[in-house]
Amino acid sequence: MIGNQLRLYEINISDPTNALSIAALTSSNHTPVTKRIVLDSQALKVQLGGVANLEGMTFGPKLPNDGQSLIVVADDNFPTADSATDRNQILVFEVLP
Repeated sequence: MIGNQLRLYEINISDPTNALSIAALTSSNHTPVTKRIVLDSQALKVQLGGVANLEGMTFGPKLPNDGQSLIVVADDNFPTADSATDRNQILVFEVLP
């Protein structure tokens, strides 16, 4: 694949085993975290004209509807790169329950 890709997952940390005291993990001595994909940047490439090298992520301010915002950012690699996706990019999402 050429270009950048972001996959964002939600993980469930309520069920996995605390593995700090397990010397070696086997398939029968622990329960792993479960995850589900919530964003695959492939779906955004057409609308955005490509996805930049996304490098930062933080929760942003609360939205007017009391939802939580998530901000994902990229810089332009200080104009040394020649790719069309090397540009400043700020993506803001609403986190849904």
